Amino acid sequence: MTPAQCRKDRAARRLVTPGRIEASGHLGAAKRRVRISLFGDLSLHLADREIELRSRKARALVAYLALAPDLRESRDRLAGLLWSETDNDKARTSLRQTLHVVRKTLHEWGLTGIVVDIHYVKLDRSEFATDLDELAASVEQGDPADRLMSEARMTDSLLPGYDDIDPAFGAWLRLKRESIRQRLMQELEDQLSERLTSARCRKRTACALLQLDPTNEVACRGLMRAFMEAENAAGALAAYGQLWSCLEKDYDIEPSAATQELAVTIKNGTYATH
Repeated sequence: MTPAQCRKDRAARRLVTPGRIEASGHLGAAKRRVRISLFGDLSLHLADREIELRSRKARALVAYLALAPDLRESRDRLAGLLWSETDNDKARTSLRQTLHVVRKTLHEWGLTGIVVDIHYVKLDRSEFATDLDELAASVEQGDPADRLMSEARMTDSLLPGYDDIDPAFGAWLRLKRESIRQRLMQELEDQLSERLTSARCRKRTACALLQLDPTNEVACRGLMRAFMEAENAAGALAAYGQLWSCLEKDYDIEPSAATQELAVTIKNGTYATH
């Protein structure tokens, strides 16, 4: 199968894989689209103006929906996540009040993208986008965003300060951070395996993957090869040395035979670019 066919096959599989990180295809379609910042300070913006939701649980509810499959969740699940230590009736009442605050605030901005019925709550994808959408899009395009290049394990900064909002929400959030990290890593590894044509994109993809997992040998070998294409043996060997240190520190193991063999060819001057 050719690289182009591999990309087409992966795109088709993404359409039917539940819970997959998806880059929205409608970023420019909506005239009034709310941008939800999930990394760092949780906030909602319409153009350059912030939509203020003063309740932490209201903000957490919107963030949860933005991360949910199909941007949709049952009212029972939301009540259990945000008021797990409250009896069911009080939890449902608190959810109803919080939903009223969210809808009222959005309606004041002329937004109707939150749909509520007796069983479910849903965000309208045409009215909402997240910074995670943008990150996923950059990875799928083979040119990871600068933020993925510069921040170590940036998925750990998903909704910081919200772990303690409720024990159930905190448990969900820890799992969600790791789930997103694993999915981004898989997408980055797929990009490297498809032999990106641009040396710049290969280097950026490898660096982003190493930021998410400094012990990833696929990424390290990709970065070493990218350095060698630029005739930078010192950079390649420095990347190898950093990998060795991380593996030794975290797991008390050495790099794999494949990675060590690549390093030997670079040290011996016998590495050949293809």
